[in-house]
Amino acid sequence: IEYDGKTLTLAQLEPYHTDVKAEVRRSSWNVRAAWFETHKERLDSLFDELVRVRTKMAETLGYKNYIELGYYLMTRNCYDADMVAKFRAGVKKYIVPLAETVKAQQAKRLGVDHITLYDNAFEFPDGNAKPKGTPEEIFAAGKRMYHELSAETAEFIDFMLENELLDVLTRKGKSGGGYCCEIPLYDSQFIFANFNGTSGDVDVFTHEAGHAFAGYRSRDVRPYELANQLTYEVAETHSMSMEFFTHPWMELFFGEQTEKYHYSHLSDALVFIPYGTMVDEFQHIVYENPELTPAQRNDVWKELESVYRPYLDQSEVAFYREGRRWQAQSHIYERPFYYIDYCLAQTNALAFWTLDGKDHADAWDKYMKFVSLAGKKTFTELNEIAGVGSPFDELSLKETAEAAAKWLEEHKI
Repeated sequence: IEYDGKTLTLAQLEPYHTDVKAEVRRSSWNVRAAWFETHKERLDSLFDELVRVRTKMAETLGYKNYIELGYYLMTRNCYDADMVAKFRAGVKKYIVPLAETVKAQQAKRLGVDHITLYDNAFEFPDGNAKPKGTPEEIFAAGKRMYHELSAETAEFIDFMLENELLDVLTRKGKSGGGYCCEIPLYDSQFIFANFNGTSGDVDVFTHEAGHAFAGYRSRDVRPYELANQLTYEVAETHSMSMEFFTHPWMELFFGEQTEKYHYSHLSDALVFIPYGTMVDEFQHIVYENPELTPAQRNDVWKELESVYRPYLDQSEVAFYREGRRWQAQSHIYERPFYYIDYCLAQTNALAFWTLDGKDHADAWDKYMKFVSLAGKKTFTELNEIAGVGSPFDELSLKETAEAAAKWLEEHKI
């Protein structure tokens, strides 16, 4: 994308979306939308083909539609579509109202009537919290953080840094996103990311380190027992919980902006859960109705936006106004039904965060139980063993929402 006199990737464009200057936020969002607008017909065509092929796969194997097959391919082994539907109902009941409150407070801070696309990611009038220092300094802070967190994380981070198992700097031609993967021959994990000078740099570092730490702890499990059995919502619990367990060390990265980071990180998690749940419901509708046209799919997305993100005004930009935002979510194309794993895991992470606020040693002990048994027990079994409740239990979800609401009220900025 050509912008600001530079040729940028989508990842490199993101810092402009949270610039303190409204005209920069507006123009950068418009440029992003224009790129997707240019490719929308091809994106529709690709998705049509994917839905058609996946539906044919399911029908050939004797399924009514792709949903049940999709769940099997995601290795769901302890919950089904009905349980996920129950979780979505709980999100609508307890988390969506909380997200609306978060966004109302954001609008008040920014001095606007409501949240538009251009202000959605811009949380404070003097700018969002940004990490301080060079990548080398961030690595040094990360090393100190993990040395102080626990003996297990100290050993882990030394291994990662000494063996140069991170590629996190953004550069021309580099693939977007962030992830952790395994290098089996060397019994090691590898972290890939795109630092862009935002708080997301720290988020992705702690998030992917959560994945890598769990992999490091299970490196002696052979023959690849854990890799064969670990499910995605379990893996995402590892990473998202690590983001919250590292909160006490955020001052190393953010200095005087630490309070803003803490507030944003929690509120962003609460805003994300409804969005991710919306992605899941969209996919269920699409695969229940594979004959939907591209325009009808967009109408479905628009309707879901009104349910899950009623606070967000996207009317100024055609791409978003038409209900095409789903085209920017690569998971919908690449890995059907993956996204709900993030939502279940985020709910778990908030449960660990709640426990951590009461007793850190006890919470960390529960987290280590969850990590050490991952791949040997199912998601629901791990929750029970660790004692963090269940996202599928309405009462647990309600309690988590109430704890988050209380913290945000007490630490209102």
